Order: sequence, then structure tokens, then C-alpha cells
Amino acid sequence: TMRIALVAACVLACAGIAHAQPSDGSAEATRVEAGVGLQFVSRHLRYHDDLYGFLHPYDLPAGPALALRARLYPFGFGTLRVGPILGVQARFDRSIGVESEQQGNVRFPTAHQIVELDVVGRYRLRRHEFLGVLGYGNHAFVLENDTPSSPSTSSARVTPNVRYSYLRLGGEARIDAHPRVQFVTGAAYLLVLDAGGIEDALWFPHARASGVSLDFRLAIPIRSGFELRAGVEYRRYFFDLRPQVGDPRIAGGALDQYAIAELAGVYRY
Repeated sequence: TMRIALVAACVLACAGIAHAQPSDGSAEATRVEAGVGLQFVSRHLRYHDDLYGFLHPYDLPAGPALALRARLYPFGFGTLRVGPILGVQARFDRSIGVESEQQGNVRFPTAHQIVELDVVGRYRLRRHEFLGVLGYGNHAFVLENDTPSSPSTSSARVTPNVRYSYLRLGGEARIDAHPRVQFVTGAAYLLVLDAGGIEDALWFPHARASGVSLDFRLAIPIRSGFELRAGVEYRRYFFDLRPQVGDPRIAGGALDQYAIAELAGVYRY
């Protein structure tokens, strides 16, 4: 019931933003944004209340990744009143050449990937922009256990794979603090529908998860609609593992954290 209420509240908020009009039309609204960037991703997975002491933490100090972004206001090219207000956006992040070391000094090819598709509603106040966001996403962090990249007597990994499928409910603000610098910040609640392999029978079959994300970026306009962005994102997934008698592993909960640093070039029209 609580999850349904949150989704309904977000839908109503986005609808309200979509019907609001900017109080100052001094600057023309952008219709298209597209960007490409380089990321460095770190991950830290921890368990608490590990009854038998068998569970291993996981750390990835920094792994490179490619990031692609796009945002489009599809009706903004016409004369419709709603044109510059309602839009869609997409995100795709994928790690490059990342490996994880597990027990026995075995190194496993590792994939980190985020895919998101959102509907956005925009409200403009002078040269500032405020967005409501409702969308769907998938965030995977997978260690391939069939083909370790170096030989060993044991190829068993000790970290469960995760594939978070979630609804994303949040907002974003772009603050025009200076003609040469803008601040872009956002926050979202991640309503996790499925966490993937960590919920398998061999790990924690009764687990439940939820998450949040926060990001902050500096945007520096260069020329002709191009800008340079540098920023960080923090993601945090909370687990209630809900162990039961007979489960192969017993722990009370887990915390899966990601920090992402990014440098990107963006075109805005």
C-alpha cells in the first residue's frame, strides 16, 4: 500500500509540474540534451548481523565506465503549450575492462551497468529549471563465475550478483548561479521491484530492498550549446534479508553503496 501511494504521489506531482507555467520567460527552454562521459565507479557491499561469519564484504576502489545521456522534449518543436514542459530522458552506463579479485586470487570479469528511461516534467523560474522525474531503471553489478580470467583451483565467487529493477521517483534542479557556471543536482527514491541474484535460493531468498540516489554536478558552458560537466553520484541500496530457518546464509541486513565520479561533454539545444 505504501509503495502504491508513493507512485501515485509522484504521478500527481509530475502532472502538476506539467501544467505549471514558468513565471519568467527570459530564457528559451532547451528542447534536446545529449551527452557522453567517462566515469569511475566504486562499490562497497557490507552485511550486518552475520550469524556464522561466513559472508564476505566486497570493495571495488575505482573502475572505468562509459556514460551516455539523452533528454528530449518531443513537442517542444511545435506550438503546443505543453511542448517545452513534458519530456523523456534516457541513461546508459557500462563499465570497461573491470575485474574483481575473490578468494584464491582469482580475478573475475565484472560488469557494472545502469539503464534508465524516465518521463520528466519541467518548471522554469527565470533561468533556473526544476524537474519532476518518474521512470523505470535497471542497475546490475555482475561477477562472471564461469570463466575466471586467471586459473585457480577454485573458481567460486563469494559475492552475489545484483540486478536491481526499480521505479525511480525524484527530482532535479539546474541553478544558474553565474553566466559561466551552473549547478545541477538531483535526488531520487528507488522503489526496488527485484534485486536479482542476491535473492536466489543460494543467497537470501526472502530479501527485500529499497534505495536512494543523490547527484551533484557543475556545468560549464563552452560555446554553441556545448558544455562541460563534472560531478559525483551516490547510490545506496538497503536490504532487509529476513532470514528464516533452513536458509543457507543468515544475516540481518546488507548495505550496497556506489560512488560514481563523472566528466562529460553535453550538447544542449
